[in-house]
Amino acid sequence: MSSMYLPVEGYHCCNSELAVDGKTSGWVGHDFLFAHTLNNDHQQPWWAVDLQNVYDINVIHIHGRTDPNHLVNFDVEVINCPPNTRGRFIRIKRRDTETLVICEIEIYGNPINSLLQSGLSSTNTAYACGKIGYGCKGPVIETSVMQNDIQCTRKCITNTSCTAAEYDKKTNVSFCDINIASKKPTKMSSIYDPKIGEGIDYLCCKPSYAIDRVMPNSKRRVGEDFLCAHTNNINNQQQWWTVDLQKVYDINVINIYGRTDCCPEHLTNLDVEVIMPSCACNKWNNLDEGDVFLCPYQNKSSHRNTITCHPNTRGRFVRIKRKDTKELVLCEVEVYGNPVNSFIESELSITAYACGHIGYGYVGPVIGTSVAGSHIHCTIMCFTNTACSAVEYEKNTHTCTLKGECTNGTQSFLFQDNNKDVFFIQ
Repeated sequence: MSSMYLPVEGYHCCNSELAVDGKTSGWVGHDFLFAHTLNNDHQQPWWAVDLQNVYDINVIHIHGRTDPNHLVNFDVEVINCPPNTRGRFIRIKRRDTETLVICEIEIYGNPINSLLQSGLSSTNTAYACGKIGYGCKGPVIETSVMQNDIQCTRKCITNTSCTAAEYDKKTNVSFCDINIASKKPTKMSSIYDPKIGEGIDYLCCKPSYAIDRVMPNSKRRVGEDFLCAHTNNINNQQQWWTVDLQKVYDINVINIYGRTDCCPEHLTNLDVEVIMPSCACNKWNNLDEGDVFLCPYQNKSSHRNTITCHPNTRGRFVRIKRKDTKELVLCEVEVYGNPVNSFIESELSITAYACGHIGYGYVGPVIGTSVAGSHIHCTIMCFTNTACSAVEYEKNTHTCTLKGECTNGTQSFLFQDNNKDVFFIQ
């Protein structure tokens, strides 16, 4: 939204996400759970939501405070309306310069980019914009042969990981431009608590905020929500942040964004590591036992740093670590690379990663059991099941048991058994 009202200390209020949190009342205890802009004499306040797809919009419900004065004198806009109310963004804007206060927005419509039939056409409809005579540099998801650019674009729309398609008119198609760190599991060495550090309670500091695709606010005020990863400053401890990409990738480029309201020195004195984990069930606990690749890092004060990794930098985890014992602050991290464990055919071969313990069995959560011709066949079955992280293959009976990921609270261990082999998916 255009601005955010800063409440007095002691209650939670006012950020834009509170208009889509599912709470229509706007009041929970002493907290005011509604979006609330500032009153600026020279600006029309607005609030907007990205639906992340094109929709035919039917109905919009706007819930305001019980004081009705907050729901008058503003427009509701759907971008690209005529001739039908169709668009990707909803914007609500005041016609004057008074504050805009919204408790909840509900939007109902039919998706267009899902390749489902809409009521406006007898054919499948989808939206894309093009650059004719241009190529696209970015991480490749898949390469295949297509008859034309329309078929190419349709294939991208049906792939949830794809945001762009590049069509080579003479040969083939490659899909590109995806941040492979987005919404993946994260951890960090410690989490700063503003209640303790400043005596103020506001949204802040979780490791997941570094991959939420929300860029920092350059005009942030003291006490406003701070949606960046932020560790503590602990004596004699190097602070770190890590993301699990959940597959093995050849890593090409990593973008790191810091605070824009201050502190460009936060992005100095860092190590950026790509880690191929060791052959273990709980990979988080064994990062330092894996193969660590260091990406070249320019040690300069900046609000953003782009790191280009060496060729053949391959791994599943990306870790950003301070070389000193100061706090680590990361507002957004983007990772770009090509998947290895995807069973997509390259020019040379189909490549995937697993590590084995020959002559061992494995106690862990069971997903399913079937018959497999070999331990290779058994492992391939695991690769094609997204919930599977390990297999146990019994040689005498050819029994293949798929097993799920073990966690700290799950009983799991290896035991010696010459009739069995165990393979962990990297």
